Amino acid sequence: MTDRAQGIDISVWQDNNSTAQMVDFNKAKSAGASFAFIKASQGLYLDPDFVMNWQNAGNSGILRSVYHYLDFKNKPANKTANQWAIDQAVFYWGVVKNLKLDLGPVCDYE
Repeated sequence: MTDRAQGIDISVWQDNNSTAQMVDFNKAKSAGASFAFIKASQGLYLDPDFVMNWQNAGNSGILRSVYHYLDFKNKPANKTANQWAIDQAVFYWGVVKNLKLDLGPVCDYE
């Protein structure tokens, strides 16, 4: 038994990313997960499984939040790092601004 909340990080990369992953959120909840951070975007791209994961996690009763993977590997040559980061933030906000988040949104940068 742990005194900390357990959660999962979900994105298209959980399985063969040429197919919908269909994460079993009910199984994750039964195993002790109380929340999920779901990848919404990377760079200026929507995670292909985001909408499905968001809906399925909500249907299971797991608390939900979102994250953006800040990606500088594909920065356009005509953009400064600051402008590219702003472009990504604007895109991310456009994806998540109307969602009811149970936990705060985050940015993943590596």
